[in-house]
Amino acid sequence: MIDLPRTLEWRDGKLAFIDQTKLPEQLVYVETEDWERVARAIKSMEIRGAPAIGVAAAYALALFAYHFAADSLEKFLEELDRVAGALK
Repeated sequence: MIDLPRTLEWRDGKLAFIDQTKLPEQLVYVETEDWERVARAIKSMEIRGAPAIGVAAAYALALFAYHFAADSLEKFLEELDRVAGALK
């Protein structure tokens, strides 16, 4: 079986993704724990293709939730809604 590189991968609280603007000349992984970096990667087409974009947006929400220190559930949900809006 061929071992293909993963386009997106969760690594200990970080998202690693292939910078698709570098393909096919280079295989470059970007690793981030910042949901805003993922949003920029989607907009700049470092992450492209409908399935990868959808999964990356879900990972961005997961990154936000994983790293957010909420004072209250209300504050968390408010910020999560803001992040989701930014990813549209």
